[in-house]
Amino acid sequence: MGQEEVEISAPYSKDLRQKLITCHEQGELSEEVVAKRFLVSQRTFKRWWKHYQGSERMVPELMGDGVEPKVNKAAGA
Repeated sequence: MGQEEVEISAPYSKDLRQKLITCHEQGELSEEVVAKRFLVSQRTFKRWWKHYQGSERMVPELMGDGVEPKVNKAAGA
């Protein structure tokens, strides 16, 4: 079986997140309209909005605790 390449998109910029949240926060546009206008999925924007309301942060916290995994990279695991 051949291996397929999987392309992982880069995270959205903090600036873009700020623009969407500010636009919605000022009551200018609904979540759906904001998402469409900035070409972001509604689900993604709703997740950002919910996160922002709970923490007033634009970007999510980093995952993990910064500890290197115990998996041996050279072993291909």
